[in-house]
Formats: sequence, structure tokens, C-alpha cells
Amino acid sequence: MQCRDSKKILGAYVDNEIDVMQSAALEEHLAVCEDCRAFMDDQRTVKNLVQQGNFRFSVPSGFYEQIRKSLDTRSKEDTRPKKKLQFWPGAADSLWRITAAVATAATLVLAVALGVLLHRESVATHTNAPNEAVPAQIATAQNEVVDNHIRSLLADHLADVASTDQHTVKPWFNGKLNFSPKVADFSDQGFPLIGGRLDYMEAQRVAALIYKRRQHVINVFTYPHGGSVPLATNEQRGFHTVHWADSGMEYWVISDVNAAELRQFADLLRQ
Repeated sequence: MQCRDSKKILGAYVDNEIDVMQSAALEEHLAVCEDCRAFMDDQRTVKNLVQQGNFRFSVPSGFYEQIRKSLDTRSKEDTRPKKKLQFWPGAADSLWRITAAVATAATLVLAVALGVLLHRESVATHTNAPNEAVPAQIATAQNEVVDNHIRSLLADHLADVASTDQHTVKPWFNGKLNFSPKVADFSDQGFPLIGGRLDYMEAQRVAALIYKRRQHVINVFTYPHGGSVPLATNEQRGFHTVHWADSGMEYWVISDVNAAELRQFADLLRQ
């Protein structure tokens, strides 16, 4: 995929509106293209700003009643000189004032979005500060986790290195990532390691470790994180997730196994 093609669908990708095959091709391109990754970060930042904004405008008390009275008055034949309508006392041309206020609010939104695009680096520094993750960012990351998990099952590409030996899986990541993931085998506890692969989320390459619980696949996505995040469990699209960050690493665990067993596995991984 070329840059001109990726930028056409990056907006839809951020909104989770493209299919699995397009997502796979796009993520392969993003893994090697810094310019497109920056463009994607801009798209997500603007989306988060709009989602978190409060652009509701409340009209003054009695506004609708004054409109009804005005309409009733104009519907009757009246030979008296026409007077300028006032929708509430002391506020001439109120409708135009409301229109102007709404237009001002819209202009402000556009100005904020433009500022984000022009000052991406300073905004990114703030939003990536430790312990400042907002719910929208967590929700976006969780969507990526679910998409990546489903893709690994559909595309017949579960593992780049298939092995139950942690001393085979861990060294395989050397030179492919700028960090060394924690790899452990929990076969004795009923969660055997079956391999690992490279994946892509949060605008970076991540390690994906694969375990099994009977016939259920468990994906563990891990990558560096500057702070700590308390453990949280969730469910999305029929999959259970466990998320936390400590000791300089962030973890997302996902599977269709029941929530209690997935939490049991996460507790083993946290030891």
C-alpha cells in the first residue's frame, strides 16, 4: 500500500469502518511509514477533541413561548403599525444573536482542530504523559485489541514463531522490537504458551504472545508504558479483556474464555 492510498482510508480506520483485509494491509504500511503514523495520530487527536467537547447551546427561559405568542399575533389581521419582534425582554434581534453564537462555536471547533494539526508534537507530548490517559484513548486501544485478536484468528496468522518453549519465543523478538517482552510458560497451570508474533497498535509495533486455555486462544499484547494503570476488566463484542500497566510495560489480555479464567491467567502473568 502507498501513502496516497493509506491516507484515503485512515479516517475510516480510526472510526473502525474498514474491513479486516484493508486493516491488515494498512497496518503493514503504518509499521514502516512514519508520515502516515503521524497523520493517523492527528486524526485520532481531532476525533477525541470533538468527542469530549460540549457544544450544546441552551436558549433563554421563555424563548419558545415568546415564539408561539409572536406567531399567534402575526396570524391575526392587524392594521396597526408593525413592531419589531422581541423574543424576550431587552433582547432585540435575539434570533440573530443565537445564530451568531452558534456560528462562533462552530468556528472555535474548527480553530481548535487546525491548532491540533499545526501543533501535533506539543499536543502529543501532553496526551502521552504518564497517568493522563483519557477514557476515549482507552476505548480506542481496546477496539484495536479486539480487532487484532479477531484478525489473528481469521487470517491464519496466529504466530510468527510457533513454540511452547519460552527460551525460543523470547529471543525471536530480538532486533524486531526496541524492548524485550516478558515471556513465561504456564502449562502447569493450564495455560500453555504456543508462540508469538509482531503486531501493531497504539501507533507502534507491539509483542503479541499467544497462549491457550483448552481450545480457547489467549492473545497478550505488550509494549512500553511510562506510568502505571490499575487492572481493569471489560467485555466487547463477545470477548473478555484485562488491561493494566506496571514496571514500565502495558498489557492487554483478550480471549473468548470466561472472565474468571482470563483473570486467573492475568494474575499469573502479573507475578
